[in-house]
This record gives sequence, C-alpha cells and structure tokens, in this order.
Amino acid sequence: MNFKRFAQALCASLLLSHVAIAQTEGIMSGWHLDSPQFLYLYLEHEALTGKKSLVDMIPVGDNGEFTLPYFTEDTESVVELESPPFKWTVIVSKAINDTLILHKPANGPTKLKGVPAKYSLSSAESPLSEFENFKKRTAELDYLSAYDRMAQSGAVGGAKGLVDNKYLDSLDAVFHAEYSSVIERDLISKSQYYTDLVIASGWRWRREAGEKSDVLRSDWRELDGHSNGRTLAEKIKSPGWVQAWAEVHYDWFEADKQLLNSYVLKGDLDSIAYFLGSTEEEALLAMWWWDLNNPSQMTSGWWARYSNTKLGQMRLSSLKNEDLFTSKTFQGMRWTTPSTDVEYVDELYGLWTAIIIVKSESIASLREWGAFRGISESIRVKRNDVRFVALCIDGDEKKWSNILKMRNSTSEIVRWVGADARWLNGLDVQSVPQVVIVSPSLEIHSYSAPLPSLGLRKYLENLPR
Repeated sequence: MNFKRFAQALCASLLLSHVAIAQTEGIMSGWHLDSPQFLYLYLEHEALTGKKSLVDMIPVGDNGEFTLPYFTEDTESVVELESPPFKWTVIVSKAINDTLILHKPANGPTKLKGVPAKYSLSSAESPLSEFENFKKRTAELDYLSAYDRMAQSGAVGGAKGLVDNKYLDSLDAVFHAEYSSVIERDLISKSQYYTDLVIASGWRWRREAGEKSDVLRSDWRELDGHSNGRTLAEKIKSPGWVQAWAEVHYDWFEADKQLLNSYVLKGDLDSIAYFLGSTEEEALLAMWWWDLNNPSQMTSGWWARYSNTKLGQMRLSSLKNEDLFTSKTFQGMRWTTPSTDVEYVDELYGLWTAIIIVKSESIASLREWGAFRGISESIRVKRNDVRFVALCIDGDEKKWSNILKMRNSTSEIVRWVGADARWLNGLDVQSVPQVVIVSPSLEIHSYSAPLPSLGLRKYLENLPR
C-alpha cells in the first residue's frame, strides 16, 4: 500500500461535521504534470491570531482537479488550503459556486511551508475579482505617490520643499473615487469580508497620506468601528476588519505615554476604553496590540490581571503552538516504510529516537545524513538506548525512491510522510536537514537538536537515562 492510496483512505475519516454535502470544484493551475497529491483544508477561526483547525485532506487528481466541500454556515468563512510549501487563504461562501483556481507562484519557494500563493475564481464577476482589480488600480496610485510622500515625511533629505501638493491631492481624489465606486458595487457590498478588505485599503491610504493618528481614531469612533451589528468575536474573524483596526490603532499607545502608563500600572480598563472611545473588550484588544508591538514588564503585569478574560485567554492560546505534536497525537500518526507498509509511530516506543529530516534535492540533507550514520555507529559504546531514523518529507514517490537509493543498508531505518502539512507543522519543520529528538514515551524532547556536524553526538550522550 503506497502513501497516496493510504492517504486517500484517510480522507473520509478526517471530514468534520461542519462541512456540508454541497461541493464546489477546484483546479491547480501552473503545475502541469507535477501538481500536489493532496491539499490540507483548514478552517480559520480568528483572523487576529490565525487560529485554525484541520477539516479535511483533499486528494488532487492527475490533472490537478479537486473537490472542495462547502461549509454549513450561511455566512462567509475563511479557509486555508495548504500543500507545503504553499498555502492559499480563501474566503468561501455558499453564494459563490465558481471553480476555485489555485495558482502556483512563478517564483520558487523561500521556505518549507507557509508560502502565500494566489487563488482566483472561474467567473470574471465575483467579489474576489472586483477586489483584485481595485488593488491593481490602487497599487498604481501607491507607486505614483511614493516619492512625494517620502519627501513630504522628510525621508528624502532636502526634498520636502519640492513636493507637489496639487499632484498628491489629485491622486488622493482618484483613490477616493475608486474607493467609493468599488465599495458600492453589489458584489462587494453583499460580502462583509470583502467590504472589510476594501475599507482596510482606505484606512491604509489615509495613514500613508500622512493623516494624524488621533484624526483616524476619531473617525473610526464616528463610524462605530465598522461594526455593522457584529460583536468583537465576529469582527476578528474577518481579515479585513483586523487589518483596518491595525491601520487606525497601530501606534495608539504612543499618544500620551505618561497618562496611558498610569492607567496600565493601575489596571484601569475603564480609562483606556474612555481614551479610545471604545468598548472595554476593544480596549483589551488595544492592550494586546501594545503588548505585541512594545512589550514591557508593565504590559505583562497588565495581562496578569486580565488573563481570565476572553481576549486574555485568546492571547494565552496564541502564545502556544497548538499544531505541535504531543505524545498523544504523535503516537497516532503513521508513516510509510521502504516496503510501502504503513506503520504507526508508536513503533518508536521504549528508546530515545533521533530523527533527521531530509529531502532528496537538499545537498545539506545528504551531507548531514552521512554524519548522522557515523554517530549512530560510534555512539553505542556510551549509549545503546538511542535509535536513528531518517525521515523523508519529499512530496512525491519518485523523490522518495531517490532517498531509498541513498540508504547505506537495508537495515537503516528510513520513513516517508510526503509533504504532509500535519507532519511539517507537528514537528515544527523549518528547514532541512533538521534533527528532532523523541523520548522513549514519545514526547518530543527537542524539535531542533544540533545537526550531526554541529554537536549532535554530545547532545545525545547527555540525554537523561
């Protein structure tokens, strides 16, 4: 049983209850005959933290076709489709039933996972196409205004007096005309998430045009933060609303430092809410933003007081990487052996295990794998309780076959998981080669131990007995 057939058999068991029967078609564009075998579908719960949960593992056909389930919610949702190294963040809605097209970036990936890629819809008329056209037009205005804005801000020495304000005013008028036009179009106005994205572009333009922060915050208050009857929990699901809030409030804590510091030291949430003209919940959001951008002992002390609030709990959750394997989730994972058998990872139980993560096209992987073998053969004098495993994360069977040809002997333990997003996220794979240490009880002892050429042997000799 090869990896592809095994993974296809798992698809039905991964499907969760919040996916409806209705489906939409999709296609991978730009891969030719080398499209990914699987897409990992996540539902994003919060745009603020990027918290998400795995919904399904979707097989991709030989011609790049796939079927994406719709979600039962009547409102819009944000989903992430991942095929390492690429990911596509997509706004889905029952109202849109076009073919979803996932494009391969023209430039090669710069990292192993999380590389943003573009998507489109088959119809020329959709909120996505309206928004993308608006972005193209405003990008041209950004380009035309860039030098004068830098000169106006003093970033270009001696050029402030050469700024053509009439020219900037004309560009400003063109932007606002475009903005007013697109936000009133039916396809955008019927989509709250795309409306939020357009609104965020408006706030960004105003900030980059040099409008003062206190003016932006005042206007935000007058517009009631674009709530439209939504709670804060509903608003932070929208990427555009979160972007807009950040454009308006990004330096709010610099406004009156002495006064604000006194409020924070006292834990005075009411006064901060009054200062911002916001609800207490949004004031907590502002304090989270402060702590992210200018952390201090003072802001840490603040969150010690408010850790049990809803946003306080979200903040604590965001500090954890919930994708990482635990002993419980790790032992339930499976991988493929050289004989194409699929084994549970609990075959590692009982000994310390050093896993070197490799890819066939990585010269560094192959070099360190050689040093890894050397350690496995020489360390037994001091430690006979450590096993050594090479784990291949190549995305197709041909490259996996290449790895097998590089084995030193048939007794060498080599396993394969493909370009599986769960594995890359679970082991926090950031680069190859990488060494992961697993305890005898299947806890991840280290996600990034020293490489074989940089001290792995000594590290292993000092593991607890």
